Amino acid sequence: MTQTAIYSLYTNGEFIWNKNHQVMLNGAGLSGSGEAPSQPALILKLPGSQTKFYVFTVGSKYGNLNGLHYNVIDLSLDGGLGGIVTGQKDIAILEGSDANEVITGYKHANGKDYWIIVRKFNNDKFAVFKFTSAGIDVNPIFSQTRYITTTAITRPMRCSPDGHLLLCPFATTSSSSNSEDIEICDFNSQTGAITFKYTLKEFSLGVTLKDMEISPDSKLLYCVFPYSDSPPQQHIYQYDLTQSDSLNLLLSKIIISGNAGLMQLAPDGKIYSRSYDYSTGIAMFPDSLSVINKPWVRGSGCDFNLQQYILEAL
Repeated sequence: MTQTAIYSLYTNGEFIWNKNHQVMLNGAGLSGSGEAPSQPALILKLPGSQTKFYVFTVGSKYGNLNGLHYNVIDLSLDGGLGGIVTGQKDIAILEGSDANEVITGYKHANGKDYWIIVRKFNNDKFAVFKFTSAGIDVNPIFSQTRYITTTAITRPMRCSPDGHLLLCPFATTSSSSNSEDIEICDFNSQTGAITFKYTLKEFSLGVTLKDMEISPDSKLLYCVFPYSDSPPQQHIYQYDLTQSDSLNLLLSKIIISGNAGLMQLAPDGKIYSRSYDYSTGIAMFPDSLSVINKPWVRGSGCDFNLQQYILEAL
């Protein structure tokens, strides 16, 4: 890969590491769940600051359902390697005490602040918190959706790049005979309000979503579902998000390829994926990344390339 990334910290929700891959000063023992399979944490720079970041964490139904917490990082500490500010570690947010597994953020319509979004456990509501130069507003905006989540949300929640849609996986029971569906909602980046539109239900029984991502133009949805191949694979399903209802969204499906896994839209406009065997959870190609090079193009023109990049060891 020709592009390089510059980063200062990273986290799994339980530990924060600095740019030297060392646990950051005061950066151990956070309340997030490192075992959460989806989105245990969110890192945002404090608006208007050059050195301060907030690390938000959520727990896991299968680990610790500790809810929403935040930590304030100052990169000027520890000789420039950064650390958690004394007295600003693992601060619980009461209205996020039942935040379940996933957390995401999106830029406010004013271009400087952020919205922080969590899905409440055993509840039919989203909680949306405003994040400004003054820090986190602990009094959220609540938005009701159609379904109550009674089990863990095991896949990431996504905002469309244009800020108009919020997609959240859910399952109404913990039974393995139930599939994991996707709530598709309108999102207002000016007010933080979320409005339920419809549901994507690809399978009826026992098939769970493995991951999803949205194209950079916000028009196409990519989902990874297991497929009954031999050996078993995970196929990429492409959907047209411009459709106005759930039936037409479902009918817009195109199967792109097999051997896909976790996905992430990158700043270069491409979607990167790790491939693994869903039946074992073991990476099939642990030293490589697959890429959807043109995720805004319908069908095979999106240019999915298996094992496009071979990764080098640190």
